[in-house]
Amino acid sequence: MESLALPAPGDTLDPRGSLDQVRRTARAHALRLRLSLDGDAPAEPGGLEHRLGALAVEMTAEGLRVDLVVLAKPTDVPEAVVNALHDATREALRNTLKHARTAKAVVCLEAREGTVTVSVRDHGTGFDLGARRAGFGIENSIHARLAEIDGAARIDSAPGQGTRVVLTAPLELRFPVG
Repeated sequence: MESLALPAPGDTLDPRGSLDQVRRTARAHALRLRLSLDGDAPAEPGGLEHRLGALAVEMTAEGLRVDLVVLAKPTDVPEAVVNALHDATREALRNTLKHARTAKAVVCLEAREGTVTVSVRDHGTGFDLGARRAGFGIENSIHARLAEIDGAARIDSAPGQGTRVVLTAPLELRFPVG
């Protein structure tokens, strides 16, 4: 927190930009502190909940405030599933940051009946799913990652309605990944 009070070279050149950077940094530090003070037992360092919390801090520092909501904590999530869900969630949040024209997103984590689901929701500009051109991000960074672990991704969006990305994966892999 002390570093926020130190003058930076850009303060006089771009005071508004410097203030925005200080705010993003402060929000990221506040989120990191809130996650560390959570009343529940902390998630294991390599676990999905922990990785999504770290991703929320990372995105908040970049200007997208991310709230992590854990509805039902998953246990014993295979590392391949953790990696795929984390990376696909990161891509969904990066798309929000780049395209949605909003400063907030919600990531929701839930486990039930042998599956784990991560959803990413924003109330940004949204887009027409039928009119989007094929790109590397959605096809390779989201759909392909989930397909590798026998999971699935669903994207719901419409202009002016925001976007929801739902990532679902099995808690038990039927074949080796890698």
